[in-house]
Amino acid sequence: MTPNIQKHEMTVHVIAGSFKLPIRNADPRKADMLLRRALGSGQVVLAGGGRTVATQTHARPRPFPALKDPLDPSCPLLQAGKRKAEEQMTVLDQLSKICLAGGGEKGIALHVKKHGKMLPRDKLKHLLDPDSEFLELSLLAGLGMEYGDVPAAGSIAGIGRIHGVYCMVSCSDGTVKSGTFFPVTVTKNLRAMDISGANHLPMVHIVDSAGGFLPKQAELFADKKHGGRCFYSEAVHSAAGVPQIAAVCGSCTAGGAYQPAMCEDVVIVSGIGTIFLGGPPLVKAALGEVISAEELGGGQLHSRVSGVTDYLAETEQEGFEVVRDVVATLGIDPPPLAPPRQEDTWDAALLDGAAAFTITTTYF
Repeated sequence: MTPNIQKHEMTVHVIAGSFKLPIRNADPRKADMLLRRALGSGQVVLAGGGRTVATQTHARPRPFPALKDPLDPSCPLLQAGKRKAEEQMTVLDQLSKICLAGGGEKGIALHVKKHGKMLPRDKLKHLLDPDSEFLELSLLAGLGMEYGDVPAAGSIAGIGRIHGVYCMVSCSDGTVKSGTFFPVTVTKNLRAMDISGANHLPMVHIVDSAGGFLPKQAELFADKKHGGRCFYSEAVHSAAGVPQIAAVCGSCTAGGAYQPAMCEDVVIVSGIGTIFLGGPPLVKAALGEVISAEELGGGQLHSRVSGVTDYLAETEQEGFEVVRDVVATLGIDPPPLAPPRQEDTWDAALLDGAAAFTITTTYF
């Protein structure tokens, strides 16, 4: 494939999904070879003078074939790999326990005893179907940050079933610094929203957040994947027909107030749910007026006066029942059952030791 065109007029594009890479002043043969090596597949389009000259499509790589011969359990490399895998699983379990503990005993006591709220993972049990598994995403996010550990980034995100419908759920963890948003929290929420939009999964927000973490507020809007991107994604996904639902089970302050307000269906829990840009302390500092959080942005106000929320629940349990009813009326059919699982050809436990230390290690 040699287009009759001057070298300096040549532009090469590689199209692989949403990936596009221009290479100017390229020799077509060399560019084609390099791009195939770099990407392995995709479509190479050679264009010059504003017009397409030639197109070449490369075959997609084949899936990894099934192993024809069983692995030898006594193989020294396999045994060494298994020991290494066990060490790594131990570390993974330790880190997972840190994140599953949320804000620790102090944060949990403040959340439950003082504020009388359900723990975040208990909320998921009331929201999801009793037999639903929960595919949690980004559990270890927030560990080892330069500003300290933020277990699970202060948010629980994952996929579960509500009335048989797979939904993406994002739940603020009020035990971790009152559910404030760190930069990593925003990144995690955006990841969940991207998956929701790409797979047309209804997005359910369980909100209990004091807003942005003020010492890091400058970084919340540092690039296109932070801050306002959450509201952009919410609007775009809603316009595309992806349902946006919110349950307000605590404070929604400052930027956090926009999230439920932009949803199509919003339920707020009386007595503990509030939505406002500036809380009572800010009102007092700015206007000298004393007002309670419930009067400023509670359930009665937003359900009867402002119209920001659609449903008023007396308890969190009732609020989750309302969310379940909303999902049930979306008209989304549950997905078909998966075909019966095929039995493993070989013992899957051997895979623990099959992870090579380097890409050049071979086992058979």
